Amino acid sequence: MELNDLEDLLQRNIEWATSQKDKDSEFFVTTSKEQKPKYCWIGCSDSRVSPSQILDLPPGNIFVHRNIANQVNANDTNCLSVLEYAIYFLEVKHIIVCGHTGCGGVESSFKKQSSKFINLWIDNILQLSIDHKRDLDTLNCTTERVDRLSELNILSQIVNLGDLNLVKDAWTRNIDLSLHGWIYSLSDGLLHDLTGKVSSLNDLTIIRSLCAPQISGD
Repeated sequence: MELNDLEDLLQRNIEWATSQKDKDSEFFVTTSKEQKPKYCWIGCSDSRVSPSQILDLPPGNIFVHRNIANQVNANDTNCLSVLEYAIYFLEVKHIIVCGHTGCGGVESSFKKQSSKFINLWIDNILQLSIDHKRDLDTLNCTTERVDRLSELNILSQIVNLGDLNLVKDAWTRNIDLSLHGWIYSLSDGLLHDLTGKVSSLNDLTIIRSLCAPQISGD
């Protein structure tokens, strides 16, 4: 169904709210009181990857931060604020970094298109493509190379996440917190776990080795 204008969006909202109340008359009363999500999601802004939808979760179950190519940047106060609130106020148990196949942000690192802001944002992905050029060049096509770089980017963002003082302090204080790197396949709608459970600096060391720069001759 094509949305012709903003009135269509408002009408769809009315229909959704009505259907929720038909299923549970107390739905909005309950959800308006508080949120107690177990999960924090750091994902890509891509319109095809809506976390609540692909996880089939109702409102109130996942705390979400999204940006181009699911980046965790130590200088991004927006992301840091989300993480601080998630860990220390909402007391989430799991932080998921989720990328996806066919990611335009990752693909941009290969195309090197002129851009005022995006090139700066994905600079670390460009560096990953350089660090892993030898292996990426062995793949058959651009699609495979983009998807492999998306996986490496997810691993790299898990490392960035684990290196944050917010996370290290939580682990030092024995707060129950684990990190997870997932990739979503646009072709079949399925999620794939790339890292398993990362809940200590020792676990993080293993992930760091998986995305470390390749050394010539290896």
